[in-house]
Amino acid sequence: MKKLVVVLMTALLLCGCKKDGPVIDPNMEQPVLGEDAEGYGGFTYLQAYSFGEEGGNSVLYLPKDENAYVGNTTMICKTEGVEVTVNYNPMVSDEVADKSARDKLKYILDSEYSEIYTDSFVNFERNDIVKRDENTVVCSLSYLVYDETQKGYVANWLEQYYATLEDGREFRITIKVDSLVETPQSGVVVEELERYLNVEFLYETGALQAKISDHEPDETDQIKMSGVQQSFGIYSFYLPQEWEENEIAKLLFWTQEDIKDGTIVAEAYSKDAYEKDPEAAILMGKVDAGGLGIDAGQFGTLSEGEIQVIIQNMVGNPEYMDGKVTYIKSLNYTDVGFVLRIDFEGYSGCDGRIYELCYGNEVYDFIVVVKEEADNKEAYIQILDEAYQTLEVK
Repeated sequence: MKKLVVVLMTALLLCGCKKDGPVIDPNMEQPVLGEDAEGYGGFTYLQAYSFGEEGGNSVLYLPKDENAYVGNTTMICKTEGVEVTVNYNPMVSDEVADKSARDKLKYILDSEYSEIYTDSFVNFERNDIVKRDENTVVCSLSYLVYDETQKGYVANWLEQYYATLEDGREFRITIKVDSLVETPQSGVVVEELERYLNVEFLYETGALQAKISDHEPDETDQIKMSGVQQSFGIYSFYLPQEWEENEIAKLLFWTQEDIKDGTIVAEAYSKDAYEKDPEAAILMGKVDAGGLGIDAGQFGTLSEGEIQVIIQNMVGNPEYMDGKVTYIKSLNYTDVGFVLRIDFEGYSGCDGRIYELCYGNEVYDFIVVVKEEADNKEAYIQILDEAYQTLEVK
């Protein structure tokens, strides 16, 4: 019995000696970026993370996160709605490789936040790059993005931090908070990061919600908020909630032979997915562009007459249609491709409108088809026009 007690006490003592997590030095002064010292326990929400040799054996204090990603030269961690991404010696162009931290950060921001990447942002703000000392610069950004699950806008705040240390190591640190995951403690986490990095950031508690409240939804916003997002091919768009996919409508309003032989890949929407004889449908289809013979970008070099000829060859010469094309108008090159609008009457007993979308070497038709006997043709055409307003490349 005595031997068993001794064994148990020894096991308890051994367990007591084992420490979970880093060893904290209560007398340690707070380290700053570049001081590779573990053991500081003065932060509530930050802890030490270490890079290996490829990351300069660097130690950084970042948000505590049991699921943090620590790679060879990248770290990503988040807590209390604050996400931090660290890049060690980030890749930049040779033209700025030997330039200042400011020039390097400007190069990165100009690349990552060019118009092509910020087109879907609302109220995008990019502040001036601020020099904190000879080797450290920061830049604050904020914007809104539409979130389909929330049926509204989410606000994002980012602080971009770039530092070049005396020993040659360089760090780019991105700090992000978005209004969906922001908590009452987010501000405290940001304050601790400010203290560690010895800078001031422009984040303020409540500012993200204020940015959302200050935004006045426009007509396109309202269409999105009251509609349902649909997608086809490379595109997404919004239709009223009562409009659903309808296989019967697709067979009624597309040429069935074209669908069967694969000339057209298509989808159709009507007010009732199970309606067997809808009076109108919204159609989206990818058509065979083999006869196009031109890249969408080249449309801008053509005259209206030349465009008419190309489109007539694609949709059928109006002289031989059992109806008439009343209007073909080039809408020029847009974010969703080179767009032409085609109105028609009496085509196979239907009226409607087509948005012809030429994107690269692909051609999509976005169509409303309304039976001639329908009373509210203009209302159906308006639904297509509103859906077109929300159209974007995914």
